[in-house]
Amino acid sequence: MSAVHFKFKSAKEFETVQFAGDAIRVADLKIAIFEQKRLNFGEGFDLEIKDSNSNEEYSDESALIKRNTSVEVRRVPGLRPGGILSQQAMAKKNERYA
Repeated sequence: MSAVHFKFKSAKEFETVQFAGDAIRVADLKIAIFEQKRLNFGEGFDLEIKDSNSNEEYSDESALIKRNTSVEVRRVPGLRPGGILSQQAMAKKNERYA
C-alpha cells in the first residue's frame, strides 16, 4: 500500500490516505479526504491542495501526486465548475430525486 500524508492548514499533525499504486489523482485524493474526515459534499466549498515542501498548488484535478508526498489541504469557498467535488454534489443531489 502507498500513502499520501495530508493535513489541514490549521491542523498540527499529518493524517494518511492509503491507496494502491505509485500515485493518486488529485480528484481521488479529495474524495478520500472527504470520506475520511466525514465532510459533506455540496456544502459550498472545495479543497485546495498544495505540496507541503514546494508550496506548488495542484489545481488540475487529473494531476498525479506521488506516494509518500506530504500535502497541505485548505477549504476554499465555492465549488470549482467541473471539479470532482461539484460532480459528487450533483450525483448526490440526483440520488435524492431518483
